[in-house]
Amino acid sequence: MSYETIANIANISLALSFLVALLFGIFQVRDAAKDRKERRTMEALRSFQSRDFAELDGRLTYHKSPTTFKEFEQLQLHEQAK
Repeated sequence: MSYETIANIANISLALSFLVALLFGIFQVRDAAKDRKERRTMEALRSFQSRDFAELDGRLTYHKSPTTFKEFEQLQLHEQAK
């Protein structure tokens, strides 16, 4: 084999290794984005499962909300804070 053939083989292998590394990087970035999305979703679900959230959800679902500021002022202080 001549030096020219060896140089061509080396250049081809270098280009192929670059392409493989580029593809690997793209897949890693996609996988990391998917993982972050899953973690955000799980954290949101955990925050919705708190007792305070369930109490507020029940209050909004089953009780009449005040329509005026006077009705709001008549609520107990802890209810106003919620």
